Amino acid sequence: MKTIKIRAHHLLCIPRFYSGGYNKTFSDNMKNIVMQIRKNPDVKIKVISGKSDVLCDKCPH
Repeated sequence: MKTIKIRAHHLLCIPRFYSGGYNKTFSDNMKNIVMQIRKNPDVKIKVISGKSDVLCDKCPH
C-alpha cells in the first residue's frame, strides 16, 4: 500500500475540501488525494514538514 506524504496543515482542509476558490490543477489533485483516502480509510499517511508534499506541489500560492 502506498503511503501518502502530506504536511500537517492538510489534515485540517482534507475533511472539508469542496474545491471552491482553487485553480483546476490544484482542485483536481486535491480531489484525487481525498478520494484515495475516502476509498481506503486504512491508507497510510505520513505527516512531513519543511518541504512540498503531494498537495503543495500543485498549489498556486
